[in-house]
Amino acid sequence: MSRPNCHYLVYEFMKNRSLKDMLNQVANETRQLDWLTRHNIALGVAAGLEYLHIDNTPQIIHGALSPANIMLDGDIEARIADFEHAKAMPNGVVSIIAPEYQQTMKFTYKCDIYCFGVVIDVKLMGNKYEEKMILVLKIACFCTLDNPKERPNRKDIRCMLAQIKH
Repeated sequence: MSRPNCHYLVYEFMKNRSLKDMLNQVANETRQLDWLTRHNIALGVAAGLEYLHIDNTPQIIHGALSPANIMLDGDIEARIADFEHAKAMPNGVVSIIAPEYQQTMKFTYKCDIYCFGVVIDVKLMGNKYEEKMILVLKIACFCTLDNPKERPNRKDIRCMLAQIKH
């Protein structure tokens, strides 16, 4: 549903709450996350960013991507939520900020790419799946390069993650 200059998002019920909640359960040893599940979460977030940045008109820049606003449904499929943070950014509190935002005070899709890199780094991948994790961490490193022009685009990220899978 939308009105001029007014947009609404309606979400399905997210049985597994947020990635932050799930990672807390893993840290407390009340839940386990295998490699494939972690990989699918990262791939789902990458696909969501690709949709927001490429497939949506006008382009949507989230501006505050973090484990707290990556929601997980009953099948642990990722959904990006909390878009109101992007509007509240100048005065809001954000846990992950791209270096160039601190200099320019402008958000670009590369800021979302930086946040994605931080999220999939140790926060999602942990240290159990060493060989595959190294490949994902390399992607995270590309996403968090200081120069936004050197960061990969959202389609490249999804393609790189899809090649790692098993």
